[in-house]
Amino acid sequence: FGQLGLNPNTTSLLATGVYGVVNMLSTLPAVVLLDSVGRRPLLMWGAIGCFVSLVMVGSLIAVYGDDWPAHMTAGRVAIAFVFLYDVNFSYSWAPIGWVIPSEIFPLHLRSTGISITTSTTWMSNLHTD
Repeated sequence: FGQLGLNPNTTSLLATGVYGVVNMLSTLPAVVLLDSVGRRPLLMWGAIGCFVSLVMVGSLIAVYGDDWPAHMTAGRVAIAFVFLYDVNFSYSWAPIGWVIPSEIFPLHLRSTGISITTSTTWMSNLHTD
């Protein structure tokens, strides 16, 4: 958010507070839609939404990234697409990635399989700065 032209105080609020609230609220529709709509349509629409959002953010950074102060509107549009990405990811890939492992393993392998998939997910998200 700081690279998109926001000041540091606004950046910390958006990056932690507002983004987290948007993420949580966007996950709630998955609870209802997961069984009624199905996994595949949610994953497909989520992937399309994430793709479009990332293409827009990347394009805006490529075109206006050298001079955000002169293009504040472009920075705000890029931030809006970051939040749109979060919405699309949160109702699709985020929750479904936790549901599918519990459904694919037979009962006698389920606890081991879920342990491995959960460990893999956590290790894949581990990053050191």
